[in-house]
Amino acid sequence: MKYRLSTLLLIILAISVFSCKKSNKQQQQQQQVTQTVKDTSVLITDEKFSEARQIVYSLPSPQEVSSIILDQKGINFDATLPNRSDKVNKYATDLARALNLGIYSADISYATIFDQKQFAVNLMTAARKLAENLGILDYFTQEEIDKIENNVTNKDEVTEIISEAYMRSDARLQEDRRDDIGALILIGGWVEGMYLATQLAHCNASANVKIVSSIMEQQLTLALLVDFLNYYHNNKLLSEISKDIFDLDKIFQEANTDIDDEGNILVDQKDFQRICKQIAKIRDSYVNML
Repeated sequence: MKYRLSTLLLIILAISVFSCKKSNKQQQQQQQVTQTVKDTSVLITDEKFSEARQIVYSLPSPQEVSSIILDQKGINFDATLPNRSDKVNKYATDLARALNLGIYSADISYATIFDQKQFAVNLMTAARKLAENLGILDYFTQEEIDKIENNVTNKDEVTEIISEAYMRSDARLQEDRRDDIGALILIGGWVEGMYLATQLAHCNASANVKIVSSIMEQQLTLALLVDFLNYYHNNKLLSEISKDIFDLDKIFQEANTDIDDEGNILVDQKDFQRICKQIAKIRDSYVNML
């Protein structure tokens, strides 16, 4: 948990100078590392567990993903995009619950950014239900839900409540060595943030240059996800979602990109549509895991 803020700043700094088009040499090196990990069939040792933990806790939280991608000018709230809160009781497995807890967490931030009080409260109630089913009893307290209902216009206070609730549960999962559940929450939140962003950009590479650039900058976070999933290739829960994430990473790597005079990442429309389609496919598989 101590990695959160400092690492997020490093990620943002790295993103500002990051070119999404890797050199052939860099791609070959990454492929060699990936293949080496895939060829390793032993279970995670304490050393590898520690390394993998550092990777996943370097990832931004669902709240941070939404803030990084969605806090852009020129976009409006779309009530059809968040996952429906009335689906919460249909998530019957730990995999579905953890992924959708991350999704709801990102959706709460999305609703908060646009001052949608009732949306935020409904989503928090759904998130709390999933957390209870996962054995994370203090993800959101009723007091915190009431506080958000009464102070939703104070974005800083709402963000603080959401972040504190997430970090409490994050710490509990670390103590119980349930890192796979913590990772699934992060992955669900990241995918939802990307889904919201691509939909708000209407899958049009030139519709909103700033938000499209923010989406393309997330290739760095995606690379961290791929590294983490490679470490945990023997984990049953994480292995079930790995292929789609790996496919998305490949699509990002193959995309034709450029940088404009203002430092925005530009991407070919056809490649951007491929990215949007894969993100929507992953997200749909998560929210419909009933």
